[in-house]
Amino acid sequence: MMTHIVSAGDKFNRWTVIEESEKHEGKRMMRCQCSCGWLARVRLQDLVQGHSKSCGCLRDDELSMIRKGQIPENIHGKRLKKLNSHFVCYQDFNDLAGQKFNRWTVIKRNQNSHDKKVVYSCECECGWIGKVRARDLIQGHSKSCGCLRLEHVERLNSSGGNIRKRPA
Repeated sequence: MMTHIVSAGDKFNRWTVIEESEKHEGKRMMRCQCSCGWLARVRLQDLVQGHSKSCGCLRDDELSMIRKGQIPENIHGKRLKKLNSHFVCYQDFNDLAGQKFNRWTVIKRNQNSHDKKVVYSCECECGWIGKVRARDLIQGHSKSCGCLRLEHVERLNSSGGNIRKRPA
């Protein structure tokens, strides 16, 4: 059996090792930080073999580039290989209960969702209670229950479709 020597500061694609974490199901785990700031526990074997390259932001960036036409979806008539991997990223971060993110106030952590993501029950400033992924809260992808968008649309409608004043 081969033992990998990995120390704090080692980089594996977008992951930077912080420290070794407790084992999970007998597998060595490393506490890592992704280049986007996301903290997670990742299997050492997945880091070393390149099965885990990021928290998912790399895949998101690549899919965004494909949608924008910056990366072709097909090369020489063959569809590109899907960008998902078999590893499970075990989230490892502080409890967000009581914290405020834009219009959301976090009430409590729920069980992980079906796709292994951490989900919180949150209350919007308008009073609506919903479930929001931790990543969406932290990275600002979810700002409200949708009331913010509705207010923006109402402002557009009341101003004749243009919020900015035209120069005189």
